Amino acid sequence: MIGIKRTVRRFGAVLGHRAGLQGTTLLDYVAARRQIYLPTYRWVLEHRVSDLVETLRAEENLVLLDYTANGDPEDTSTPLSHAALLALHLTGRWPGIPVL
Repeated sequence: MIGIKRTVRRFGAVLGHRAGLQGTTLLDYVAARRQIYLPTYRWVLEHRVSDLVETLRAEENLVLLDYTANGDPEDTSTPLSHAALLALHLTGRWPGIPVL
C-alpha cells in the first residue's frame, strides 16, 4: 500500500477521468460519476452482492451509516455516500435509471 496516493505537488491537478481503458477523452467529475462509478457500483450490487442486498431489503428497520449522506451525483461538494447509494438501490430510486 505504499505509493498509492497521487499527489498534486508531484503530478499537478487532476485533469479528468479517462473514458474507457483505451480512451483518449477525459471526462469531468460528474460525467465520470455517471458513466463509470454509478454503473460499476450498481453492477456490483446486482451481480456480486445481490444476496446481501436482498437480505437488507427484507429488513423492516434498517439504518445505514456513512461519513456523508450525498446520494446526488451532480453534487460535487462532498463525496458520494455508499450508504446513500445503497439506500437508493434498495428503494428503487437509483440516480437517473430504474433499478431492475
